[in-house]
Amino acid sequence: MRACMQFRTQNVLEHGEAVLAKYQTLMAHARDGRLPDGWRQPKWWTPETAQRLAQAQPPEAIMTNYLRYHDCGKPICRIQDEAGRQHFPNHAAVSAQLWAQIGGHPDEVWLMANDMLLHTGSAEECEAIRGRHLAPALMFAALSEIHANAEMFGGIETDSFKSKAKQLERRTTQLLKA
Repeated sequence: MRACMQFRTQNVLEHGEAVLAKYQTLMAHARDGRLPDGWRQPKWWTPETAQRLAQAQPPEAIMTNYLRYHDCGKPICRIQDEAGRQHFPNHAAVSAQLWAQIGGHPDEVWLMANDMLLHTGSAEECEAIRGRHLAPALMFAALSEIHANAEMFGGIETDSFKSKAKQLERRTTQLLKA
């Protein structure tokens, strides 16, 4: 993971640690119903919803392993196209499979397998996890990830961030509907 670059200045392990740090910051604030300073507030965010989702998170050890190592399969599936750009096809599935093979907790494996769902999944795909006990973990993980990545790509005012935030907003709102 250290030898595989996520971005120009960050390897895959550093990316996982950056997402974990954002998640820990989010949790510290969400328990009080607050959003960290400098974060884009989702439309669904209310103090009550934030506290409910914070209380529904898996144990800290599960989230630490999941977030730190969520892209552990990227070095295995990395390819480079003709233009020299790298891609990681099916990296979430590859990461989950690797984590299962080395004895990772089943909840960590499930979270890794579904890590990209709120970022890229369809409404139908997301509907399949409604009510799952780990869905709140994916919601907070995805929110943490886009904020961690924003620092690498120019901040939360960029079109790229806004596009990612809009997709996440749709899927999270869908999952929060009663």
